[in-house]
Amino acid sequence: MSAARPLSHNDATGPCAVCGKSGLPCARCRVHYYCSKEHQKEHWPQHKPGCGSIGLVNGVVVATKCIPAGTVIMREVPTLTFPSSPWTYHALKIKWMCSACYANMTWMKSAYQCTRCGLPVCDDQCSQSTNHQVECQIMQRAKYKVSEVDLRGPQNFFFGAVVATLRIAAAFRGNPLLQHLDREWNFEIEGYKRVPSATSMIRGNHKACSTVASLLRRTVKEFSEDDLKRAARISFMYGEEMEGPSPERFIGVTKQRYGRHLYLGMQLRKHSCYPNTGDRCMAPETAEHVVVTTRNISAGECITKNHQGVDWLDETMQRRTLIFTRWGFVCDCERCSDPTEMGMYVGSPCCVVCARKGRQSYLVPVVKDHSQWRCEGCNKKMTEAQVQCLTLDVEKKMDKLHGSPPDKLLKFIASQLHPRGPLHPTHGLVLRAKDYIRAYIYENRADEYASESEIDTWEVVIRDLLRAMDRLLPGTSEARIMALLELRRLVLGRVRLYCSDILLTALGDFKDVCPEIMDPSFWKDREAVLEVNKELCRYHFNRDEDEPKRSLINDPFGGR
Repeated sequence: MSAARPLSHNDATGPCAVCGKSGLPCARCRVHYYCSKEHQKEHWPQHKPGCGSIGLVNGVVVATKCIPAGTVIMREVPTLTFPSSPWTYHALKIKWMCSACYANMTWMKSAYQCTRCGLPVCDDQCSQSTNHQVECQIMQRAKYKVSEVDLRGPQNFFFGAVVATLRIAAAFRGNPLLQHLDREWNFEIEGYKRVPSATSMIRGNHKACSTVASLLRRTVKEFSEDDLKRAARISFMYGEEMEGPSPERFIGVTKQRYGRHLYLGMQLRKHSCYPNTGDRCMAPETAEHVVVTTRNISAGECITKNHQGVDWLDETMQRRTLIFTRWGFVCDCERCSDPTEMGMYVGSPCCVVCARKGRQSYLVPVVKDHSQWRCEGCNKKMTEAQVQCLTLDVEKKMDKLHGSPPDKLLKFIASQLHPRGPLHPTHGLVLRAKDYIRAYIYENRADEYASESEIDTWEVVIRDLLRAMDRLLPGTSEARIMALLELRRLVLGRVRLYCSDILLTALGDFKDVCPEIMDPSFWKDREAVLEVNKELCRYHFNRDEDEPKRSLINDPFGGR
């Protein structure tokens, strides 16, 4: 059990997979930790499918043997962290962000600055933090200090990117895994033809990375301009956005943080909008994640992931535009290559001609760049622009409804479904509207004061989303976890309508004592909660011995 790090960066010690005591990682894969050889042997049947199952070929992770679905193949903590991207906090109207803890400092009348380098920090504690020392020492060696004028000027937009670029540039030379992320933007001419809308955004991305590099190069001489451009590009392409818990929702949280994590091994997976792996968060406090296979993988097959920001709800051209703009390639994965998008027709409106005749048929693309479409029912041919016009007004109306109560969104969906409108139940705009409903329920805690009929309706919406995920994004994902958690809260909300909080506290034994007092629906909903809990356990926890998993199974009605 040596401390070698083959494909990912993780902690030198961790809880034993058998007993939970401190142990060392498996020397071959570093996925599980063991306190002794005996416990390693005991856990071998569970550990065997994923151990030594992946390797690096031409900078991409591939399966070295057949891997069954549900296998943990990688475990990783971020190699580097840095403030959120300028585009993220600019959209949120954040003036200043702490370089050490990534807290929003907009509430301050003037930003507190590190006394040595001048970068924005919360206080002296953040200034002295080990998380801030890399860029601070680089700027001290360059004998440069950010002035208050700079911090208040237009360049403050780039300070988060400056910190990220310096940290990556400093780590690059001594980290072979990080060097695998040195990938140039090779925008093919064919890509511009297939994604013409990306041209202006690509120019903006290039300009932003060049601006950060030139800003630093004026004062920091220990890195070449090419080194700085490369670091800025890696930050932009592979930094995973992380939004911390909100002080408004969580007790004990005093700062709203917006940061980014750079995972190395996990980013060496090939992109696919229909990935064969998903990520699970094991420890929110350390941002430790494990990679789990979502279906059976054959030996030699590339290990794939869905890049952050590529929304499963979007139709093919929306996803392709984002992917080409940020990573420089046109996605031709299984889902993008299928005109029907796995039979869900996410980007396909209903044919107007067929609708007039009382039939429901879908329009599908017939060429790779989606410039030509045809109806599956009547074979009517249309251009991409004509197809977009069918749903343009619907999309504008839905954008205005973002954040509206569920009843307004449900009325909107009903008014736009065939035959009254161009949409169908699995169209991307319908799925998006249902996700808006899910988000509204969560953000406003609407389930806590909803009626039984409202809970019934909302539960149908959440289950519709989960069924769509089963086809479009199978396996573990943040979207699935959020939907399952909201489903659990809705079913619990119905249970609370049946009984008092006093009865809930004794739920484990109450059925055996006096079940005849309870409404039969209560026990049906109790079983529904247990089923959702099992699903959550399957996606959210890794070890059968995990205390949170035992707690979720044994206490299905505990807490938020």
